Amino acid sequence: MHCFKSLNTNDFVLYKVMQLTEGKILSSRLIIDAMGNFSPVVKQIRSGRKPDGVCLVVGSCARGFKENSTSDVIFSSSSVKKVGNSQVHYFWEAFPAGSGPTDRTTYMFTYVDPQPGCPKLEELLEDYWDLMPAYQGVLLDDLEILRVIFGIFPTYCDSPLPASFDRILQFGDASGIQSPVSFGGFGSLTRHLGRLSTAQFKCILVISKSNVRKTTS
Repeated sequence: MHCFKSLNTNDFVLYKVMQLTEGKILSSRLIIDAMGNFSPVVKQIRSGRKPDGVCLVVGSCARGFKENSTSDVIFSSSSVKKVGNSQVHYFWEAFPAGSGPTDRTTYMFTYVDPQPGCPKLEELLEDYWDLMPAYQGVLLDDLEILRVIFGIFPTYCDSPLPASFDRILQFGDASGIQSPVSFGGFGSLTRHLGRLSTAQFKCILVISKSNVRKTTS
C-alpha cells in the first residue's frame, strides 16, 4: 500500500491508493480513513510524534457468568500500584455479550506516560487474571474463556486531528477522537453513520456533476 500519493488531473484530484498487478493503480477521489490509531495517514499527519499518553487495555470474553444482567462503564475498587516503573490505577468495564446468556466481556485498563519501563500488556494480563474473579464474584475455573482482548490506544493533547489533506476524511480512532469513557466514540459514530454517509455521498455527487460540466463545456 502506498502513502496515498496525490495524482493531479486537469479536473480533480485522485489518490493513488494501491499498486496492483500488471502496473495497474487503484485510485479514488475520496478516501475515508478508518484504519485506527496506527493508520498510515495518521502517521504522516503526526510525523512520528511521541504520544502524550497511552491507554493500555486487557480483557476477555468468557462464558459461565450466572449473574449477567448488569454492566459497568467505569469501575475501580483498588488503589494505585506499581507495575514496571510506573504507578498505575486500574479501571474496569463489564457488560453482557451477545453470543450467549452467560457470556460476559470484562476489560481492565489504565493510563500511563509513554516512557521506558512502562507496564507491559503481559504484566497487565497477569493482574487481570488475579483481580477479575474478585471484581465479578466468580472463579476462573468456572469460566470458559472464549477470547482474550488487548490493545494500546495512543492519546494526544491536540485532539481531534485537523483536516490535513484534501479529499481524505479521518473516521473513528483515525480521527483522533478520544474519550476516557468511550475511547474512540464508537457508539456516537454508529448513531450518526447514516447522516455522515449521506452527506459524503452528496458531496461526491456534486463534485462529479461539476466535473461533467467542465468536460462538456
